[in-house]
Amino acid sequence: MKRTRFSFLLLGLIVAATPVRGNVEVSNPNSPPLENIIFQQVPSGEFDFDYSWNNDYEIGQSFQALEDMTVTDITVSIGKLQPGAAFKAFTLNIYEIEGPAELPSEENLKSSQAGHLPPSLAPNTFLTFTLGNPIALKKGKWYTIMLVSKGEESGVGFPLLATDAVKDDTFTWYKDTETTLQRYTNRSLTFYVQGKKARE
Repeated sequence: MKRTRFSFLLLGLIVAATPVRGNVEVSNPNSPPLENIIFQQVPSGEFDFDYSWNNDYEIGQSFQALEDMTVTDITVSIGKLQPGAAFKAFTLNIYEIEGPAELPSEENLKSSQAGHLPPSLAPNTFLTFTLGNPIALKKGKWYTIMLVSKGEESGVGFPLLATDAVKDDTFTWYKDTETTLQRYTNRSLTFYVQGKKARE
């Protein structure tokens, strides 16, 4: 069958819209990263998100790429864990959005990579998620990173450190018992994005 230019274009759009898949390795360092940081949000003050590790609960943060960059690692700060948080399954989703207030959705999903938390976790430390497939981001574009808990309903407390010193251009999103994502209007996650800039 002869393929038209339109059919090739349509095929290209379908391929481009397919999210990147992969596996995530997780480490539990005692201190935040110091090298290869391409974006960070480390505001003053601390607040523990009251996050329960139940199936398909979500929490995450939007941010703007300041340069063309490739993300390899994402680090968050964790507080006082309840027993049972170790080795929980999750997916880490990255969405490319039109602006910080746009809801993440299947239509703008750029990457979905799965993993498990380490078999043991120390409280008041950090979690570093190393992507199996690094993700390229474009300068000026907005992105949202969402951690989605998987597995049986457990209600295990899993506090992520944040602050009430919120910037207008960073949105924290969460979904627990609600059917849609909600915006935390007065909280902002502490997190680090590592990788390399395109010019390096």
